[in-house]
Amino acid sequence: MIAGDEAADGRLVVTTGCTHFEVIPGKEDLLPDLVFGLSSEAFRVQMRALTTGSDGLSSISTDDIATIILPKIKSKDIRDQFVERIAESKAGHLVLGRVVRDELAKTTPAANVPPRSSHVVQV
Repeated sequence: MIAGDEAADGRLVVTTGCTHFEVIPGKEDLLPDLVFGLSSEAFRVQMRALTTGSDGLSSISTDDIATIILPKIKSKDIRDQFVERIAESKAGHLVLGRVVRDELAKTTPAANVPPRSSHVVQV
């Protein structure tokens, strides 16, 4: 989920399963890398490994989420596409998973973790 300026008043309600990130002023150029990384299965695997609690009510500490390593965009074409898509996403729904999987398969195969058949499958 990306919440744009319309959420600046602080009245946005987010349910369990969401983590709130804010872009550090002056670091806006890293937003495409953040969105790319958060859209990867590598991120989801690490989140599942670090969360505690039961399915549907799990949580992760700030210290643990800070240890997650995200893959970065290596292709200028994909970066340009993400910049454009992020701007578009502020106005509607956008799914980036396929773009991320295809790019990681080409540039960083070790980070291209195959998706599970279900998010509730236990290790």
